[in-house]
Amino acid sequence: MRKNLAYFVDIMTLQEAEEIVVKLFNFFPGDRQFFTNALFVNNYTGISSWDSITQATFDTGVVIVSDRYIGILWVQDED
Repeated sequence: MRKNLAYFVDIMTLQEAEEIVVKLFNFFPGDRQFFTNALFVNNYTGISSWDSITQATFDTGVVIVSDRYIGILWVQDED
């Protein structure tokens, strides 16, 4: 959340990223499943590969599915 995809530099603080994630997860209380298009490495701090769903140079995100809702948080970046 806090680094751009092309050059892995900070685009927001850790606190800002955590606030976004907490707000997002609060929409999906209880049991939920997560799906993504990427393989993450280094304790989820890097991406080793992905299958793009956009025409951007880089894209990744998460699909969240609960018993009541489906949500998508997707980001993209250009080199």
